[in-house]
Amino acid sequence: MSRLSRRLVLRGLGGLSIALPALEFTHGTAWAQATPNVAKRFIVFFEHGGTITGVGNNGTRKAAIPAGSPGSVAEAWTPLGTTEALQLNAIHAPLMGWESSMLVLSSIDNLASKKQSKYNGGHGISNVTALTHAQVTANAAGDAWSPQGASIDAVLAARLAMRNPVAYPSLNLAVSVHNYGTPFYSAPGQATSSESNPQTAFTRLFANLGTGTTPDPAIARARALKQSVLDGTIDGYSRLRSKVSARDLVAVDAHLSHLRALELQLSAMPTPMVGCTRPTLAGPFGSNLPNVGIAMADIIVAAMRCGLTNVATLNVGDFYNAWMPGAHPAAFNIGHSLHHEARDVPASQFNAWYATILDNRQQRSKFFKRLLEGLAQTPEAGGTMLDHSLLLWTSEFRRGESHNVSNLPIVLAGKAGGALRTGRHVDYNLKSTAANEYQTQSTLGNLFTSVLNLFGYPDTRFGGTFGDFTSSSSTVVTKDVSGPLPNLT
Repeated sequence: MSRLSRRLVLRGLGGLSIALPALEFTHGTAWAQATPNVAKRFIVFFEHGGTITGVGNNGTRKAAIPAGSPGSVAEAWTPLGTTEALQLNAIHAPLMGWESSMLVLSSIDNLASKKQSKYNGGHGISNVTALTHAQVTANAAGDAWSPQGASIDAVLAARLAMRNPVAYPSLNLAVSVHNYGTPFYSAPGQATSSESNPQTAFTRLFANLGTGTTPDPAIARARALKQSVLDGTIDGYSRLRSKVSARDLVAVDAHLSHLRALELQLSAMPTPMVGCTRPTLAGPFGSNLPNVGIAMADIIVAAMRCGLTNVATLNVGDFYNAWMPGAHPAAFNIGHSLHHEARDVPASQFNAWYATILDNRQQRSKFFKRLLEGLAQTPEAGGTMLDHSLLLWTSEFRRGESHNVSNLPIVLAGKAGGALRTGRHVDYNLKSTAANEYQTQSTLGNLFTSVLNLFGYPDTRFGGTFGDFTSSSSTVVTKDVSGPLPNLT
């Protein structure tokens, strides 16, 4: 066989190195499309402090809010109804109409925190394990912990960047107030910093973006390069046809047919920067936390529309909604104080307390809704960006005042490429909820394994290994905590 020309090598070597080794290696999907039923992008929406719930330390719960009752039995998170069909409770009222894009999960425990903390789950260890579900290392004083693994967002960011290279493997933003630590870790013991200034994030990401629909020049160059690689590969194989044996010619022609199909897919696709526009920030900011949260959600959506990242996190601190007229006072002006007051709020103050903490949690629902709206309004091949995305909404606690890590508040949203069956409430409680009993063998490790599976990765375990699972009745159940959750797909 004669040598390839220098020009052909320079133009098509990248494509040939992809196409030559084995025919089946190239018979995948085009670069801008995910494998069917596989998610393409991931967003973690993390709210600090827990939620409004009657769930106790052992995972049992009350189903409703008794009139005039103390806050410790208020329930505003657990979906209503007794069937699997999703009926949203008071916290999720701003999200009504989005049920078909949501999947609420109950009876999933942070076993890593339970097994390694002195009392169910404190602030530090619960944050450290909330997204890592890892073994932890304590400091000498035993009051600070470091995870021995990365959080699920960082693991996916690294993997997805290999599948679809982007300018920012992960975009980490925050509504920064009183947080008691962070759940985000890029590597063992390496906390991830989050940008809390919307204007700074905006400038960093969109400095080169025009005010119209013109894509960032770097993104346009990346698309042109992908087309050039295909052109060079096709050119290279066409030249090889006259230089190979009859036996190899069959394989070469198969390669050419497949590459031309990819070329047609690429040319027929809408510009991947459709909707890639400079976002409008809903200022002013400063202490106006509702505006900060909305702006951060808009920045995440815009960054994903522009193909700048595959993974984003929004770290929402436990704020106190002082902007609410007549807000029930919170000690130290922090939202977590509202939770602790749930233990002893008098009946005469219950309504004011409940209105304040409910408004606090509904603000978070509004931030989450903004993400859903932006993704759903962005067309993508076969549907919308929301259809091809997976969002995870959770917290380090279930009930804030008891630092409860049983039966955590968890929402998945988006269709994950069509794999996720949404519009449902899935409860992994093995006992009778009618009798107010609780036992689960489902953990955050199972949840994060499922997340990886929804992106097409065949993992069977995520996080640490914690041995036997102890139910609420203190009965030890032999349980290997590996594997994904059932009944998601």
